[in-house]
Amino acid sequence: LDTGVLHCDPHPGNLLRTAEGKLCILDWGLVTTISPDLQLTLIEHVAHLTAEDYAKVPNDLVRLGFVPEGGETDIESSGVVDYLTFVYSTWNSGGGASKLDVPALLARVQELTAETENGLFQIPPYFAYIAKSFSVLEGIGLSSDPDYSIVQETLPYISRRIMSDPSPRTAGALETFVFGDVKDDRTARVLSPKRVETLLQGARKYAAATAAVDGADPTLLQPLDTEAAADALLDTLQTPSPLQALVVEQLTLVLAASSRQLWSRLRDASPRVELAGGEDRSLLGLLVDPLGLFRASRLVENDERDHKALEAARRLVEAASSLVGGAPADATAGPDGEGAANAEAAALARALVRKAWERREHIPAISRLFLVEALDQTAARLGRGR
Repeated sequence: LDTGVLHCDPHPGNLLRTAEGKLCILDWGLVTTISPDLQLTLIEHVAHLTAEDYAKVPNDLVRLGFVPEGGETDIESSGVVDYLTFVYSTWNSGGGASKLDVPALLARVQELTAETENGLFQIPPYFAYIAKSFSVLEGIGLSSDPDYSIVQETLPYISRRIMSDPSPRTAGALETFVFGDVKDDRTARVLSPKRVETLLQGARKYAAATAAVDGADPTLLQPLDTEAAADALLDTLQTPSPLQALVVEQLTLVLAASSRQLWSRLRDASPRVELAGGEDRSLLGLLVDPLGLFRASRLVENDERDHKALEAARRLVEAASSLVGGAPADATAGPDGEGAANAEAAALARALVRKAWERREHIPAISRLFLVEALDQTAARLGRGR
């Protein structure tokens, strides 16, 4: 997926480990090339599989050459997608072909091919090479781990690729991964904490896997300290990429929802004032908005998406306790680790403030990004009405 060249016979006799820890591949007699467009389609497809977004499979099958263009509807009604979904989910769980009845699987694929009009479902020639290469590699993995999953093994590379590749198509794959089937609805989508944690773990595994060969620190799978985490976040905000746009969008959403939540709590805690006509208002609300123009406005009241965003943020902070270390131990932490998670979040916040000041020359540009996103989100809120 980087070079466009596929070695189709990677059996153990063709693989050597050099003294430097690099992989040396022998016997380049069976090789095929993968076009740039097909590389991106494969990345999108694997992202859909690892994110379990099987609704995208029909379109993937067309772009991968399994189904002629325009045949998505026929494929959906034929049962091909349902069957492939079962195969994918079983394969994804690990254990390889041992969990599948391969002869029955092949027979069923042949039946489905015959059942579709004009043999709509087909196996493209290039896929035979990919299938051969993957089956050999999976066999090597299963020889040492009976639960080995080659689909899951692709996750570290896919994570790193969709987080760093500026291509609009990989940006779409990133959004699919973290938002699921609501990725196209910018007024409703909220990060899935579970998927984000999976993505970050995958990226770290990729970094750790390549560290020894690149001469870097081989302990990268240890929890990141708060300094490294703060640097990573600020690097993301400074570097134009699909990941930067996603982070700015969701941080803006959470910050705005937190501000509205804080305002609501302060207003509710404020003394009540009875006005002429028996109307009852908070003293704070009366001082800030004497005419009551914004009392029921979407600008000051959180909606369902805001509540989901705040809950997602809370869960991401909890998940960060396994990804970020270095916070002071919290003796008051409960059995659920909430105190420790809060301590780590506070330590990360302090590190962010300090490092943001060190990079203060970039603050105006980053601030403009958040301002533009905040204006867009505010306009969208007003456009939706009550």
